[in-house]
Amino acid sequence: MPNEALKREFKEETGLDITVGNMMGSRIEDTADRTKMIVIFEVVCAEGEIKLNYENKEYKWFSKIPENAVYDYGWYINKKRNDG
Repeated sequence: MPNEALKREFKEETGLDITVGNMMGSRIEDTADRTKMIVIFEVVCAEGEIKLNYENKEYKWFSKIPENAVYDYGWYINKKRNDG
């Protein structure tokens, strides 16, 4: 199940235990060597202390979406607000 994979990856990469909410959307992304299906879930709760693994060297919390964000996260946030 995708939500179980998200929980596992979140724990592995951040040390946090999360509660996964609703699926917010999905998209297909073509890269140079493959096609990926991206599935976006809402994370409704995160517990624990952040402990990054070798794949990450830093993290940041943002009060607004950065101008240089790779994806249009605002679309998903606004969708959640509009859907209630």
